[in-house]
Amino acid sequence: MTGPRPPAWARWAVRLGVRGETRDLVEGDLEERFAAEVARGIGPAEARRRYGRRALASVGAVWRGVWDERGRGGAMPGWGEVKRMVRTLGRRPGYTAAVTVTLGLALGAAAAVFSVVDGVLLRPLALPRPHELVTVWMTQDGEPTNLSGPNGLDLRDGVGAFEELVLYSRGSVLLEAGEGPVRQMPAVQLTDGVFATLGLAPAVGRDLSPADLAEGAPPVALLSHGLWTETFGGDPGVVGRSVMVDGRSTEIVGIVPEGVAVPLAPDARVWVPFRNEGAFRARDLIWLGGLARLAPGVDVGVARAEAESVWEGLRDAHPDVILDAGVTVLPLQAYLVDDIRSALWLLLAATGLLLAMACVSVGGLYLARGRARGAELALRASMGAARRRIVAELVGEGLLLTGAAAALGAGVATALVWGMRAFGPADLPRLDGVAVDGRVLGVGAVVALAVGLVTAGIPAVRAVAAAPAARLVHGGRGAVGGRGEGRRRFTTVGVQVALATVLLAGAAVLGRSFLTLVQVDPGYRIDGIVTAELEISPEVYGDAEARRDLYRRIQARVAAEPGVEEAGWALIRPLDDSRINYEVAVDGQPVGAPGEAPSADLQLASGAYYRALEIRLLQGRLFEDRDIGGPPVALVTESLARDLWGDVPAVGRRIGWVVDRADEPRWHEVVGVVADVKQQSLQAETHGTLILDFLQRPQGGATLTVRTSGDPAALTRLLRDEIPRMGPGIPEPDVSTLRAARSADVAPQRFLVLLLGLFSGVAVTLAAVGTYATLAYATARRRVEMGVRLAVGADPARLRSEVVRQGMVPVVAGLALGLVGALGAAGAVRGLLFEVPARDPLSLGLTAALLGAVGLAACLIPAARAARTDPVRSLREG
Repeated sequence: MTGPRPPAWARWAVRLGVRGETRDLVEGDLEERFAAEVARGIGPAEARRRYGRRALASVGAVWRGVWDERGRGGAMPGWGEVKRMVRTLGRRPGYTAAVTVTLGLALGAAAAVFSVVDGVLLRPLALPRPHELVTVWMTQDGEPTNLSGPNGLDLRDGVGAFEELVLYSRGSVLLEAGEGPVRQMPAVQLTDGVFATLGLAPAVGRDLSPADLAEGAPPVALLSHGLWTETFGGDPGVVGRSVMVDGRSTEIVGIVPEGVAVPLAPDARVWVPFRNEGAFRARDLIWLGGLARLAPGVDVGVARAEAESVWEGLRDAHPDVILDAGVTVLPLQAYLVDDIRSALWLLLAATGLLLAMACVSVGGLYLARGRARGAELALRASMGAARRRIVAELVGEGLLLTGAAAALGAGVATALVWGMRAFGPADLPRLDGVAVDGRVLGVGAVVALAVGLVTAGIPAVRAVAAAPAARLVHGGRGAVGGRGEGRRRFTTVGVQVALATVLLAGAAVLGRSFLTLVQVDPGYRIDGIVTAELEISPEVYGDAEARRDLYRRIQARVAAEPGVEEAGWALIRPLDDSRINYEVAVDGQPVGAPGEAPSADLQLASGAYYRALEIRLLQGRLFEDRDIGGPPVALVTESLARDLWGDVPAVGRRIGWVVDRADEPRWHEVVGVVADVKQQSLQAETHGTLILDFLQRPQGGATLTVRTSGDPAALTRLLRDEIPRMGPGIPEPDVSTLRAARSADVAPQRFLVLLLGLFSGVAVTLAAVGTYATLAYATARRRVEMGVRLAVGADPARLRSEVVRQGMVPVVAGLALGLVGALGAAGAVRGLLFEVPARDPLSLGLTAALLGAVGLAACLIPAARAARTDPVRSLREG
């Protein structure tokens, strides 16, 4: 440049104060105006003064323009910037709501399931040194089963790795306190040392002692904390007083601490000692559980090895009783949750897939939002805003949205946990202690932060990665975008569809399994059946004749009610997991050697019981009144008759059940054969069963089974009201319906299917919305092209099919990838299925058809809009 030159200090001010392309623009503008003024005759001094003034003003203007971006020079956004981010998000309510709801639902589902996994599987038991608590079991065919009293006591005395071992059995007792009515209470019988085993001290009083188990010792009992407060108002003076337990005056010697129960009998309200009576002394009668505390520093494996060594000695000493059984020692917590562990991990994996889908969906929204703001971001960058500052602002917006989603998720998680506790299976261990507490919220906050950083960070970096000039070109209205952008959008759709396919396929196969289970024919009637479980006082009804008379009077009273079609007694009601199994002998054949003799489940029932349930009679007859007082008679089920006699008719033959091999079998004449039924559970295999006449040998506890054509609820009230009035020492029975029992039997499977179905529904919705949004966005960006094509005569139907084809490509690719993933993940659900293969073709086909239809529907709407594009309007707006 010839002639006067601008002042050097002003040029340096611009160079230091303005960056990048903006500096070049400012310098060029200043120099052009300086040259023009000199040419018009303005003196050099005045021109330099004006240049300096304009240079300072330009630097100030640029700095004022980027002041908000710089956050007063700091690296992190200030409070003012946070308020601006909130205002920015508030101007896009649809976008803000979509991100918040999508992430909130996924985070809430994940937090709810994690709270269950944490509360049931991960948290230690609320007992001192819970890692030292183990269960001790006999094993048959590799499966844990009960111990007998003598075997359990021998293990307690012989295994040095056990600091304490207590034997227990669940049951019920009749409790009468003061002037109150007789109540049937869940109870547990125990050996001494239960508090030492649990590592606790009684709330009031003392523990059970060895003297309490001695023959002839006065009866004593411990009460649960809840029963103590409800019945005695928490009065410590109750210790030493007496109540009636099973008709016997029993001294209360202690109170169990609040919130504590024998882990394998959590509902027990009365704790009583075993007596050294026949059942407890019989080595071949297996009916007890074992709970032990390991000595300090002893590993479970060491205790198991020592128990196996002691067991070998017992097998040598009692070969006719121990047979081929083994023994095992298992950590208590692992044993408690063994049945539900795989289902809960499956649910957690499902919520992980759902959360991944939500992240992909939200990441796509962030990318689209960044693309729409391309011109704005380019302008700010050209004015000198640092890229890291823009990235920080975009990530900050994402974290604000994630914070709102986390708050929504906390509410969703709380509601889901409430629903799980209210409607989950009653036998799910430790479910009552599950809550969305600080630990769950802390883990959820960490997950939410990670989700926010990943889902917002990657799109933010991409949004500022291109040069400002390129963003100015592609960020405007009507731009078509790059090919890479289109690939990213459609890859997002494919990933969402693939994840939804895996989740929906798992839910579908579990749903098929559940439907198969509930359609199982149990072999008896379900509808219109009411059951009343009853325990009667052994003191008042101590002999068989008194019990028989009471049961016949109750049966006659109930049968006389309008609508009652039949009523009969049985020892064990249907769908009760109680099981009594004995070896059996056939008349004319030697009793089999130990381990080789046939065995059968034992049931006691009346003939009316089979008529009430409409169980099929295949041969002979049912029990009749003429059998009372006559020779012992029996029924056998079809499978037991086939196993024992093959095709030869069973009626008229004699069968015996073996109690003690030293004694003669207890022979009964078979008078009929009945069909096999699902006794313990709809899922359990059918066992051959020997049925004895209940009225020939009436027990102290039984279940009245009633078939009614009327309202089961009305009959339920009548049974609860009338049965206690039939005589002294009769509590209110536990009344239910067989439909409710079936519902409870399938509750774990229903719980899992409902949750997976809910998550799958959300996943399918996310996939549909993602497909629709992506294709709608891509179609909208091509509106100029489509307007031109329609203006020159393109066929709208062809245009519509092209858009559908474009959208279905990632859907089909995602389906293929998801089906491969579902086949690979089939092993995770195999153990939860009932008579349905893990790789069920029908379930996979239904999954593919449903997601394909959803994807097609999501594509049709943008395709229809594309075919209706107004050429004139699109060209004007483009």
